[in-house]
Amino acid sequence: QGTDRQWTAGDLGGAAYLDGMQYAEIAHSPTINQLRTVTVEARIKADRLPVDAASPVALFYKGGGTLATRTYSLWLNSDGWLKLSTSDGTEQSVTTAAGLIAPHQWQQVAAVMDRTTGQGVLKIVVDGVERASATVRTNNATSNTNPLFIGHSLESNFNFEGAIDDVRVWSVARTAAQIAAAKDLELTGTEAGLVAYLKANEGT
Repeated sequence: QGTDRQWTAGDLGGAAYLDGMQYAEIAHSPTINQLRTVTVEARIKADRLPVDAASPVALFYKGGGTLATRTYSLWLNSDGWLKLSTSDGTEQSVTTAAGLIAPHQWQQVAAVMDRTTGQGVLKIVVDGVERASATVRTNNATSNTNPLFIGHSLESNFNFEGAIDDVRVWSVARTAAQIAAAKDLELTGTEAGLVAYLKANEGT
C-alpha cells in the first residue's frame, strides 16, 4: 500500500513516484519476514541523493526500528553507496564503493542475504554486476511483525526521493547471474521463490 500514490513513466512500464513524503509498504507475513534467505530487487531513479552522510535513506526496510532489530534492509547514502544491513541481535553489513548510484538515471539494485548452513553471505548487485560481498553469521535474522517498507524506515525521518519500479522480493538467495539475466525483463509473477512483485504499471 502507499499514501497519496503518484505515478510516472518507469524503466519497465510504469513506476511509482516517491517525493520524500510518500512511501510504500508490503504487509507483514511469514513470506516477507525472511530470516534465512532473501533477495530484494528494484529499479530506481533517484531525484537526489540524501543530503546528510549520517542519514542514509532506506530503499528496503524490514526491521523493528533499531540497528539491532534489522531483519534485512538496503540503504542509499549521500556519497552514492549502498549498504545491506541485517541483525541477529548484532548488526552485520556490507557496503559498496561510493559513487555507484547517481541521480536522474535508472539503475537496477539488488541485495541478497544468505544465512544458510556453511559460510553465510551478504552481497549487493547493481545493474547486474556484483559490487560488494561479505560473510554473515548463519543464525536467524531478528524477526518482527512490521511491514516491509519501500523508500522508508522506522529509524529515520528521511525517505527516498525518486521513482521506483519493478520491486521484487524473493525467499531465496539469487545469484548475480540470475539477477542479471532477468533484470531487464518483466517477470510472469509465478517464478519459484518470488513472494512479492510490484510492477507499478497501474498509472492511476
